[in-house]
Amino acid sequence: MEERPQDGAASPLVAGIYANLHAYYRFLGRAPQVELYNSPSLRWICTGLPDPFLNTVFAAWLSSTAVAEAIATTVTHFMGQQAPLLWLVEPSTQPPDLGRHLLAAGLQYTMRSSSMAADLSTLPAEVSPLSDLRIEPVDTPARLQQWLAPYTVGFGLTAYRAGCGAIEMALGLHPALPRRHYVGLLKVRTVQ
Repeated sequence: MEERPQDGAASPLVAGIYANLHAYYRFLGRAPQVELYNSPSLRWICTGLPDPFLNTVFAAWLSSTAVAEAIATTVTHFMGQQAPLLWLVEPSTQPPDLGRHLLAAGLQYTMRSSSMAADLSTLPAEVSPLSDLRIEPVDTPARLQQWLAPYTVGFGLTAYRAGCGAIEMALGLHPALPRRHYVGLLKVRTVQ
């Protein structure tokens, strides 16, 4: 199922994807080693890890008169931290031509990413589980290490596994937290 808003207004599924991403970054910002900037017009995190996905401007609602200064200030801050920067441009981004302003400021367009979502109410009520698959919550440091293996490989973060693990441990593994990780165990192999 593909939903692409034609008029810049996000469908409920697309809006949900971005809301989830924003919540993820705001939650990461709770770790003591992560810097979260959260203003009414701009939101970003800086982890200090040398990966752009972990140093991201994830929301921008800038006025046309403030956009150049906001970009310059943000880029200068990340340069001062010696951290790479990813600036997400999404349907709700303001101004609508923010991408043009980012290019004019010297940033480079690197990719168009895809996200996936499904309306869970449309899925079959009964799903045949794999008999040898167990899904376990990540609620101990040992389970976190099992989860980190496919996470860091899948996102190309293997060199930063210790840093990612330190952030996750600082955030905690308690089941009442707003985000949870799970690991799939298939016989003796870890899958995610």
